[in-house]
Amino acid sequence: MTFTAHSPAAGDSSIRYRWVASKGYLKSNIGPVVSWTPLEFDQDIEPGPGLIRLVVSDSTGETAQATMGVFVNTDGSALAQ
Repeated sequence: MTFTAHSPAAGDSSIRYRWVASKGYLKSNIGPVVSWTPLEFDQDIEPGPGLIRLVVSDSTGETAQATMGVFVNTDGSALAQ
């Protein structure tokens, strides 16, 4: 599953993106676009609800954040909520 951050200042190189997942595995946790898989790093499945959080900051120290829910099924499939 791919998550994409859209920002009016997207071309500004001082914008920093940091992603955190409470379940599953992010292939990278920086940048405006990340790939997430419901499988943990060790390939185990942890079914149930989880969160994907994004924190965006700029060179002045201003921050904004967003959170999206995900649900991991016992078969390893996932739904964004």
